[in-house]
Amino acid sequence: MSFFAAPIGNVIRRAGRIIQGKNTSDIKVERSWSRTVGMVDIADLSLGIMYGINTPAALALSRTEAISEEYGGIKFDITHNPGKGVLVDISRVLLHEASTPTATVKRLVVDLRDSIERVGKDGTVVRFAFSHGGLILYRALKCLTPEERQMIEVHTFGSAKLIPNDMARKVVNFVGRYDPVPRLDPTFFMPNRDKHYNVVMLNKGSTFPFDHSWDSKVYQKAFHDIMNEKLDQSRR
Repeated sequence: MSFFAAPIGNVIRRAGRIIQGKNTSDIKVERSWSRTVGMVDIADLSLGIMYGINTPAALALSRTEAISEEYGGIKFDITHNPGKGVLVDISRVLLHEASTPTATVKRLVVDLRDSIERVGKDGTVVRFAFSHGGLILYRALKCLTPEERQMIEVHTFGSAKLIPNDMARKVVNFVGRYDPVPRLDPTFFMPNRDKHYNVVMLNKGSTFPFDHSWDSKVYQKAFHDIMNEKLDQSRR
């Protein structure tokens, strides 16, 4: 089914442009890809990120380069979740909700396994995921063995899918007080949720009435706190 994801998505996008009376000749199908930015290697630590929908390749790359530069040029992996416009991106969310192994999920599985091999049995693979990126990461983790998952530490921000504790060595799901996206996942409202999910509510500083952005102050603070913690640990 993943073979048809890009063609179907492209048809949806073209249909939307036609309805709006816009030209469709300039539509380009953006592909998933992975890349490592930065030059400074940390032997026992692999850092990487997955962004959400409607994040063009140039924006995803510039954001990741900025993170790398802020922390002294450390290596930072990015698996790109292709952005093709809101309608098409939402159709991909539905595919991931249906457990369809899209090209992006398959690429992330390869990237995670490469990172596990690189850090070795005593190392840690840390993956950050925002919004739809959390759902993609969840699907990729399900493709790994239990032994592989125990090499990975997961931190999600406003994820479209809460990731349970048993899916990785460590899991933290950060949720802003005014972020509606994590609340679209029915598990958010489970009576016994906290037994299976590590959900950290970020109430102070969340922007009313809507706070779902990678640049959100609460998510950025949580992200940088984790980055500083991981880098401090690696220097010991």
